[in-house]
Order: sequence, then C-alpha cells, then structure tokens
Amino acid sequence: MLLMAAIVASSIAIATMIASTYRQAKNLDNFIMASLAADSGLERSLAIIAIGRVDKTLAQSVTAIPINPADDKAVLKDADGKPVSQFTTTGAEYSASMTIPTLRQGESVNIDLFTPPVTIPPTPRPTKIQLTSQGTDGGSLEISWVVIESNGNTAVTGRKYVTITQLKTAPGPVTDLDGVTYESGSEIRVSGTPLGYRVRIRAWRGDFDSLEITAQDPFGAVADLQSQISITSTGQAGQSQSLKRATILWRPPASPLFNYILFTEDKIIPEPGS
Repeated sequence: MLLMAAIVASSIAIATMIASTYRQAKNLDNFIMASLAADSGLERSLAIIAIGRVDKTLAQSVTAIPINPADDKAVLKDADGKPVSQFTTTGAEYSASMTIPTLRQGESVNIDLFTPPVTIPPTPRPTKIQLTSQGTDGGSLEISWVVIESNGNTAVTGRKYVTITQLKTAPGPVTDLDGVTYESGSEIRVSGTPLGYRVRIRAWRGDFDSLEITAQDPFGAVADLQSQISITSTGQAGQSQSLKRATILWRPPASPLFNYILFTEDKIIPEPGS
C-alpha cells in the first residue's frame, strides 16, 4: 500500500513538473514571437516612411503607419498558415523638441536646422539650441556645428563643451549657432540669413540619459526642430506582449562631403565621363 502511494505521488509530481516545464517553454515561445511581431511592426512602419519620402507628404506617411490586428497584414502566420502572433502600430508627428533616451560615451546625434520659407505670420527661425540631460558625474558633451551660409559656403564652424552640471541646472545651457567663439576669445558673427545649420552633439565624456534638445529663435522663443515621427509597435502572442518604440527624422540629416551638403541617403553613382 505504501509502495503504491509512493508511486502515485511520484507520478503526480512528475506530471506537474512536465506541465510546468511545458508552460514555461510555451511562454518563452510566445515572448519571442511577440518580440518578433513588434519588430515586424517597426520594420513595416520604417518601410512606409522610406517610400513616403519619395512621393508623399509627411502627413500622408504618418496616416499610413497605424495598423491593427483586424488587418490581415498585421497577422504573422506559420508555414501552415496558422496565426501565431500579431502587431499593432501607431505613428505621430512632433517637432517642438527632440529627446534622446540614451547617448553613450563616443556616440553622437546629428540635427539639421533649416531656415523656414517666408510665411505670414513668419515662422520662427531656429538659431539656438538648448540642452538638458541626466548623466554621470564629470561627463561632458561636445557640441559642434557648421553654418550653411546663404551663398552655400560652409567655412564657418563652431565648437563648445558643456558639463553635466550645466545640463542638470534648469533651464539648461543655450548655444548660439550664429556666434562662433575661437580659443583666442574673439568672436565672429554670421552675416545675413544662413540657409541653416548642421549640428552634431557627441557624448565626449560619460553617458547621458534623457537628453532633451530644444531649438530657439534669435529672441529666445521656442522654434520647431526638423519634423520627427514617433512609432509605437505592440506585438502579441498568446498572453505575451512586447512594446517597442522608435523615433526618426522625416528628412535624414545632411551629409558633408568635399565641403558640399548632400541631401541623400543613397549611394553616389557618378555619371559616365564625370
């Protein structure tokens, strides 16, 4: 009798362990599929934006991003056509400021500030940037920029460094992109109204979290940065859910080459005989 009871108890324990292991394996599978579904949503949205840059407006591209599980395109299936996961995506436009979640030492972010076309009432022209951030003690950011003058000249450049102490002190340091101060202490001012500025912000020492970048006009009022698109993708598989976000610029940053500014992401293909 005792032997039978021991066998039954062992069988129950083994069955419970097998069931628990199966649930854990199933949950792991669902977690992986949910993560892949969220990745699929992001990739789909990025593809829509890349295509939209060619022949669509920003508003049209943002409108095309949202998708829900009711749409067959959002359902991922196995080889037999059985649904295994799905995703939901949303998109939004904003340009008042830019937030970089994390900037590690040595990493950098590029920003293009363009003079907007003449409008009534006039659109504020960004000429300054203001930064706030959290980061490691002793950390410093390097801010460097190129002024694109009205004649296309890019000879005027500037560079400065700000410490984490300055970044943590409200309202945050302001960099005037129209004024360039050299090591000798002399300053030059850009003549006329430039076409824009190419700004690079690099984590020179230490890591930085929640780096917020705001543009200002010559009078210190907030001006719009280049339009950005925020994408949120949620993957679902069984009871597992994965949430992923991405923020990208509508127009990619300009790239300096041989003292020219190229507005392109593609390879440069020279024409025959050039």
